[in-house]
Amino acid sequence: MMFEKILFPTTGAGLSNKIANTIVGLIKEKPDREVTILHVLEKYDMPAEVDYEIVTRGKDFQKILSAHVEECIQKSTKVFKDNGIAYKIRIKRGDPIKVIKAISEEIGSDLMIIGYHGETSLTELLFKGNTMTQLIDNSPCPVMIIK
Repeated sequence: MMFEKILFPTTGAGLSNKIANTIVGLIKEKPDREVTILHVLEKYDMPAEVDYEIVTRGKDFQKILSAHVEECIQKSTKVFKDNGIAYKIRIKRGDPIKVIKAISEEIGSDLMIIGYHGETSLTELLFKGNTMTQLIDNSPCPVMIIK
């Protein structure tokens, strides 16, 4: 099976380079395939007083957040740039599982490549599963997991 549209959801964590190298290995012989790098910023519900503090005193919050996202994206794109692989970047805000599924459907991805990050709290596993498990259960396309 040839994969034409690959979705690479990333947090910028340690596996980003390994995943990017795996993608390069998969598509190097046909580099015109579509690679979409997706970074999802989670929305958190905050009490009004915390939100007020961020707005009034944390004016640098957006700068810090933007710098973090930029750093994550740079980690993910360096390997593609070095190998002459074209890519698209999408940055979205929301529930990671819902956003990743929606983007996968929107672009018609035929493969999603994610990293296995290991430890998850027992409570999270018992009540909702970890992100990787939820992605596998909800993905509209095959999921490759890189450890």
